[in-house]
Amino acid sequence: MPVIKIRKILISITIILTTISGIYLLFFHHEGPIFISPIQSTMTKIISIQEVEKHKDEKSAWTIVEGKVYDVTEFLEEHPGGKKILLKNCGKDSTELFHQYHTKKILKNVAGPMMIGQVTSEAKL
Repeated sequence: MPVIKIRKILISITIILTTISGIYLLFFHHEGPIFISPIQSTMTKIISIQEVEKHKDEKSAWTIVEGKVYDVTEFLEEHPGGKKILLKNCGKDSTELFHQYHTKKILKNVAGPMMIGQVTSEAKL
């Protein structure tokens, strides 16, 4: 068998194995759903303001920004502005203060993973 033909067969086998591995990793080797249905995306946990008010210390620090509740407990030590300013604004709505120092991009990319629920739209602190 000529070397060129063997090489083409090996390349084809490599492509097939890579594709199969990729499909396996994409669909079977993950910790959560890859695709979120519209029903799943609307099933956000509703948290009362009274519950948020209980979480304002280093053991459990929650804050509200744009009606969404964020658990910032693990972020206290990492916050560039220091944990003191975060703790001062936990247990309440800190939307105005947040937007004085941060962009929507920060809210989405940094705080997004910390979002644990939302308060009702008519609820205000």
